[in-house]
Amino acid sequence: MTHTPATRLRFISRLTKKLTTQSVLIVGLFALLATSPLFARKVSAQSIVCAITSPTSHRGTAIYEIGKTWTGTRVFPGSAVTPQGELVVAYYDESRYLTIAALNLHTGSVCRRHLPSRFGGWDAHNTVSVAVSQDGVLHVTGNHHNSPLFYASGKSDNLSAIAVADMVGKEEDRVTYPTFLRDRTGRLAFLYRNGSSGAGTWYVNRWAGTKWVRVGAVFAEKDSIAQTSAYPSAFVADSQGITHVAVVWRRSPDLSSNFAISYVQTSDFQSWRGLSGAFKRGPVSPESGDVIDQPGPHSGLLNSAQLYLTPEGRPLILYLRYGEAGTDSLYLAYANNEAWQVLELASSKRRTLAVGGGTVSGLPVFSVAQSNWYLHVKLRFPPDEVRQFGIDLRSMTLSDTSVAARESQGASVPLPELPKGMAAPIHVRHPVLSSGFDGAVVGHLHWFAQTPNRDQSLPCTPAAPHACAPPPATLRFATPGINGWR
Repeated sequence: MTHTPATRLRFISRLTKKLTTQSVLIVGLFALLATSPLFARKVSAQSIVCAITSPTSHRGTAIYEIGKTWTGTRVFPGSAVTPQGELVVAYYDESRYLTIAALNLHTGSVCRRHLPSRFGGWDAHNTVSVAVSQDGVLHVTGNHHNSPLFYASGKSDNLSAIAVADMVGKEEDRVTYPTFLRDRTGRLAFLYRNGSSGAGTWYVNRWAGTKWVRVGAVFAEKDSIAQTSAYPSAFVADSQGITHVAVVWRRSPDLSSNFAISYVQTSDFQSWRGLSGAFKRGPVSPESGDVIDQPGPHSGLLNSAQLYLTPEGRPLILYLRYGEAGTDSLYLAYANNEAWQVLELASSKRRTLAVGGGTVSGLPVFSVAQSNWYLHVKLRFPPDEVRQFGIDLRSMTLSDTSVAARESQGASVPLPELPKGMAAPIHVRHPVLSSGFDGAVVGHLHWFAQTPNRDQSLPCTPAAPHACAPPPATLRFATPGINGWR
């Protein structure tokens, strides 16, 4: 139902009786906007709650409050910019309900709506993904780890129209790693694994305008030796519409069974190849494409590989494994003509035991920010402090850290003090891409959360009395400006 300005004002009037004098001033501003043509959102009073948020400013960065979010474990939200220029964020609120929030940066209005899915609270696999297809349809999926597919969609300019639906209606009962992609023609695609680690199949679907259709299986369940399971990096598309991906392969649910990393590219998610040669029909196996490194099991190879492209489209891959000295090391593999060069970039004096299932904590981690020909890398080998360095993509050598940091710096946001009584809380910074999964970085989401605990709940202890029921965090969106937003 579309509410007229008059009905919106009556609704606001009822609310003001319950608010403080200070809040009435804010609601009064909302009332003025409600009668304006700029405030044209179709709102369902029963399921959608709207409010006005006034951004703060810090060193040229505008910071908006999206809502309160659950902090039991670090789990990533989904986000995208709609054709109308609004930011849509899908996240777990403080009560763990999957929530859609739409932020209008021009008016400051934030509208939120629960979806019928509630997070258990502790499994870091249960990320949320958001995309907007070419026809303006918003697609939301999440809250999965070997569980039935949750998917909802509807026109991006009407939160009340977002409805739960099936995709293709089969092989959707044990979903993990939902990911939106785009093929060479710009059509939206959806990748996910159905089944458990070591015993699952990766599928890709394509949005056909009014429904999803199955394209086929992407990664093979077996190679010439035994059963295998794929752990792909993020899929990265170049300017020609070719999609590149690095894949870590393992034999069983145990992390220690990771044995190889390979590279493939595709234009349609059906035929694949390495850097050169003919495209061959999938599914992709460890023997397809280019084998980058094959250290074997118990080699410390982690399934956290990240793939990037230079401005001219040359792929490079960063990944972690035990190095020449048998300790934790970060490797760089980069395309050199039609061959791969592999370098050991950094190493630790220690060797972390990479073994077990679930989200294993205490492992080496790294993050990368790219700007043009520079990568700014933050790397931590436990228990050492974070080290930072740059990579010059022209020469594939380490660069001046200050240059890389300056080239890749994002919006500056003051970090709130972390609450006391939580178990290893961290500040989280997550990029917002214009289409949800690719396109320009328009800002970052910021919040705090506890570090993952092998997907298990955390007990309250004398040292961390709030770990089992942590306080919510404010989910904030920081952007250097709204230039280019519609």
